[in-house]
Amino acid sequence: MPEHYPKIPTEPIRFVCVATGDLYRLAHVYIDRMFGMLETHMCRPFTLTCITDQKRNIAAAIDQLPCSSWSEFRRPGAHPTLTKLGLFNPAYVPFDDFIYFDLSLVIRANLDALLAFCGHARRPW
Repeated sequence: MPEHYPKIPTEPIRFVCVATGDLYRLAHVYIDRMFGMLETHMCRPFTLTCITDQKRNIAAAIDQLPCSSWSEFRRPGAHPTLTKLGLFNPAYVPFDDFIYFDLSLVIRANLDALLAFCGHARRPW
């Protein structure tokens, strides 16, 4: 391949979501749906890590990273989604490179263009 083409990454793309609280008792459904949408619309290997405040009954292929010790985000009256700020703390998140998707996101098409925009080109454009 000519040198001017971008290199094709060999590592899986890491996606991250955050689930705190009960999400109307449907957190496991939202997390599993996110994984299913990624399976449908990803042409490359990927991982999904769910940062969560409790052990979730979700697909075994989804990594769970506990955030229950991130105490600075638990204050009276604070919304549980404030925990997302912990994604910027390298002491909490053990990987440097990831794409965050909110659990309310609906993926309706192939993600190649988004990955290229993020610097994860799959093929020369």
